[in-house]
Amino acid sequence: MSVLNYAMFAALMAAFPSSDKCTVEGEVFYLQRIALPQNAMVSVRLEEQGIADKAADIFAESEFSSEGKQVPLPFKLEADCADLENAVTPGFTVRIMIDGKLRFINTVSNPYDENQDLQRVQVDPVG
Repeated sequence: MSVLNYAMFAALMAAFPSSDKCTVEGEVFYLQRIALPQNAMVSVRLEEQGIADKAADIFAESEFSSEGKQVPLPFKLEADCADLENAVTPGFTVRIMIDGKLRFINTVSNPYDENQDLQRVQVDPVG
């Protein structure tokens, strides 16, 4: 490859940065013996949680209906690998809404662990 071809290739690669995606799989659970109704909505966000006084950068998010299924509720997110590698403290924020009202939320820090194949996030009842 000539120097000119290499330079053109490098310029093209810089113009179109690679978007290597990481798949993050996990499950949401709670300890209470309460069944979720058919219309429960689950919201899962993987976000930057390590920078104070700044709105969280969201790496990936998903919202889905429980469709009558019970915990543990599986989720799958697609995030940019480079963003996760450069994050200070990536972590999960999870909510379960029923009839538009918040019913469950994670109340402790749930950091993303790149060494775990399955991320587990516990939520607790609100109120």
